[in-house]
Amino acid sequence: MPQFADFTDEMILMVVQAADIPGVEIEDGKIVMPLAAVIGEATGFAASNFTPDPEGDAAIIASLQCSDDIIARQQAELEG
Repeated sequence: MPQFADFTDEMILMVVQAADIPGVEIEDGKIVMPLAAVIGEATGFAASNFTPDPEGDAAIIASLQCSDDIIARQQAELEG
């Protein structure tokens, strides 16, 4: 049995298509899956329990941003 990492893109698309998962489609050779469906499937709750939080998402993204000063400081810590 091949490992999942050994699957080609075509094999993965065939598996996804055969699974016939509601809300999941294949368009132009790519898997299209709404975020609400992913959250619902991953947590075991219906997708309708997902509540978007744009402000929270923006805060997380902002916390990941880095300046040249931060990079220089972290580099100095690694080298020192």
